[in-house]
Amino acid sequence: MRRALLTGAIGLLAVAAQPYIGLYFGLLSARNVVVQIAALAGLPVLIVFCCAVRERRRRELDQVRSVAEAAQHVLLWPLPDRIGPLRIASRDAPASPTRLHPARREGPWP
Repeated sequence: MRRALLTGAIGLLAVAAQPYIGLYFGLLSARNVVVQIAALAGLPVLIVFCCAVRERRRRELDQVRSVAEAAQHVLLWPLPDRIGPLRIASRDAPASPTRLHPARREGPWP
């Protein structure tokens, strides 16, 4: 949310600077300057909204990932080091997008 607020502050600064520039050149009531002010007022609002939605979705995804990781640790017990005379080695690798997508799967599988 901090980045969204910083983006909003920069947008507000740009909106405040535009009328000053229009006054400086004596063109504040010109159609071009009014359209630029309106565009500068609307665009930061849209960007802040998109940033806030993105941050909310990122937090939700982080929460889902932590729950999935906890469930994985509960459900998948570690293998023993030995089963009789057989020594076992294993590696716990979390799922990633490249592991889940079959077209990107690596290994000798068909």
